[in-house]
Amino acid sequence: MLSWSAIRSALIFFGPMLLPRIIAFYRSLRAPNNAQRVPVSPEASRALNLLFASAVVSLIFTLPYFKPTNIFRETESRLQTPTPVLFNRLPTITPQDEILRQIFTTGGLEARLQYLRFGPDVLCNCPLVNDPKAQDAGTSYLICALPSLLKTHLMHLLFLGLATSTLVGGTTAARWRTAAVISGIVVMIADVASVATYEHQRNARATTFSAVENFFWTRWWVSRLTICITDIGVALLIWASATNRAFVLPPSPAVILGSQTRVLEKSLAKFRSLGAVRNVVMRETGLRAKVGEYWRREGEIMHEVLEERDVVEAMNEVLAKIDVDGVTRGADEFVEQVLGPAT
Repeated sequence: MLSWSAIRSALIFFGPMLLPRIIAFYRSLRAPNNAQRVPVSPEASRALNLLFASAVVSLIFTLPYFKPTNIFRETESRLQTPTPVLFNRLPTITPQDEILRQIFTTGGLEARLQYLRFGPDVLCNCPLVNDPKAQDAGTSYLICALPSLLKTHLMHLLFLGLATSTLVGGTTAARWRTAAVISGIVVMIADVASVATYEHQRNARATTFSAVENFFWTRWWVSRLTICITDIGVALLIWASATNRAFVLPPSPAVILGSQTRVLEKSLAKFRSLGAVRNVVMRETGLRAKVGEYWRREGEIMHEVLEERDVVEAMNEVLAKIDVDGVTRGADEFVEQVLGPAT
């Protein structure tokens, strides 16, 4: 297992090189500044609530109240402490403690080392082991420990699958389904591999209680905290994409075509309504006369306005400042973009 000092040294060495790259990668994934922020949809809210519940439950199970009792920690005893002395130091003796007393008596130091690796429940409830000193005892204990190991992670995967399903979380959460499931599987594999590859004999050299590695209880805490962090990470991804703060996907061609079609249909409906009104006006003699009078009067008013001295001077000043060549080039470019280059 990697020690904290080794991890810290690696972070100090690789941190200055990796941090700028991580920041650049994050900025490349961020939404553009003009992306419109939107509220979280009801479907995404359901996914976030499920992930929040899973994270809270995992965090609660890291509390000491839910951890199995470590009799060596509770009695502050060494691994070499005689079994009668060890259990006499316990304030109360439970039925499980009686079973452990028998296992420690027959198994000696090997049973205590397996206890630190697998915890009390596996040692007391494993039907595959009759002699804790047997060569294959560790493998048998591992087989008995697998159901309890996998149960927590399978429940976690169930929560991740529900939260990122289209039925519960909608399309926004469903786009993170693969990443969420893979992260849950990685956490599960890492947890099982840590138990399977742990060398329990390393505690045989511990002469004091402070030198003992309480692997089972450390793994209990770390695995549930990792599940909590995974849920928080997936929830942040869903929240960022649901509110257009990051990971914004451009609309598909079908969506763009559909929106443009709806705009054209609305414009066509307006033109048809305008044409119907115009036909009614032009067919009715009184309305047609009023329209003609309106436009005649409008022409006279505009003619008078344009002949005023102040208006003429202002128009001349504006025309003097206009870059006619630039306007012409801009108009030509716009026409080419809309209609294509002339052939």
